[in-house]
Amino acid sequence: MTQPAADADSSDRTDTDTGNDVEEIIDALYGKRTSVTTREAALAALNNAMEGFMPAHDIEHAREDILSRCIISIRKGSTKEACLAIRAAALLAVTLDAEGQDIMSELHPLLTRILELSSKPDASAAKVIAALDCLAVVTFTGAEALDETEASLKVMWGLIHPQSGRKLAGTARKASAQELATAVSAWTFVLTRVTATAAGGRKVNPMEFLATLLYAEDRAVRIAAGEALAVCVELKLLPAKKGDLFRDMVARMSDLAIEAAGTGVDKKGFLEQKHLFKQLSAFMVHGERPERTVRTSSTQRGLLKVTTWSDVVRLKFLRRFLGPGFLHHLQGHGFMREVFDVRDEEIAGKLSAALWNPDLMKQDPLLARELMCESMEQKNRKEEEDLGRVGETQDSEYQEGSAYSKRAWEADPTALPRVGSQGHAASMHMQVDTYPTQLVHQAKI
Repeated sequence: MTQPAADADSSDRTDTDTGNDVEEIIDALYGKRTSVTTREAALAALNNAMEGFMPAHDIEHAREDILSRCIISIRKGSTKEACLAIRAAALLAVTLDAEGQDIMSELHPLLTRILELSSKPDASAAKVIAALDCLAVVTFTGAEALDETEASLKVMWGLIHPQSGRKLAGTARKASAQELATAVSAWTFVLTRVTATAAGGRKVNPMEFLATLLYAEDRAVRIAAGEALAVCVELKLLPAKKGDLFRDMVARMSDLAIEAAGTGVDKKGFLEQKHLFKQLSAFMVHGERPERTVRTSSTQRGLLKVTTWSDVVRLKFLRRFLGPGFLHHLQGHGFMREVFDVRDEEIAGKLSAALWNPDLMKQDPLLARELMCESMEQKNRKEEEDLGRVGETQDSEYQEGSAYSKRAWEADPTALPRVGSQGHAASMHMQVDTYPTQLVHQAKI
């Protein structure tokens, strides 16, 4: 079987190429003498293709074949094969958003069973995590009625709060911190699909138990619980911002926002926690909305901006779930365009996604450097466009060493200040040297 190249440029691939890849993958999945290794490789190739954004018309003809093969692999395959198949089914739901309801109806019983048996001693944590993500995605894309959404929320809540879930005979396996954090994240992602009116009518109010998770030992669990509580408040699941529960919750969030990085403190996610809970405290006390901005294109200056906790949770979940393919899906005209309002027009005079800030430099240095370079390139491009215009500033002339500046000097040596003088040229030295530290502190990614 020929696997689709993982790093192939989608712009260079034709619909025929993609169609051939899909057919080759299906052949490998359905071969009479297909080995476990071949099936795993085929599922990995399928996931790779769908992660990179595949137009629905390239794969919709193979939906039934792919889904049926995924279901067989989930039921009978090895843990690795089952996890790959679960992810493939979730990516298929994202790719074929319009057919999400059918995909959900076929997968929901199977995923529910995996999660209900997650407390068995021999349950696979990797399979449980894959099932949580998949159930969240297929519910988000396919649930049409509130009771369908509630069914998924109930199953996930059973893993988050075991006392409320189905009891199994024998010794129960305790969920790992990663499973718990994933469960809270997936549950919150699905909850964002529920309207405030419908959420207010839910029989079980989750806020009291979620507040206890703010004291969890694992930082990822605390972060997921904080985001879940913010969405609950946004959906008005708390009748009023008062009472012991609210006061204790806000006090704990304030403590997490100023936690010291002393000896023995786990540094993983430390800055993310401080930044998040600082925003959560401001939201709980003062009603300040969050703001996240994502650059969707390096050429078009596309912009995705979210200003509610529901959208922040959606953005974070899908970014994690899609991984490297997140940007491809954001640029494509599919499921992501229905979830978010993506503005493709160029934004003049500033970098569209986010300009550098100190917190970002510490949290994600690679992204920060990318944004700094992009901002400087944007400034340089603008200056290059201005070179031939009359009456341009002497800053541009000096910084670019332009032909325009040279001609002006040759025509009248007294017209421009000499380098090193105490006039304008000296100030231009300072402007160039300090430029990276003067980037506007705007969006926080």
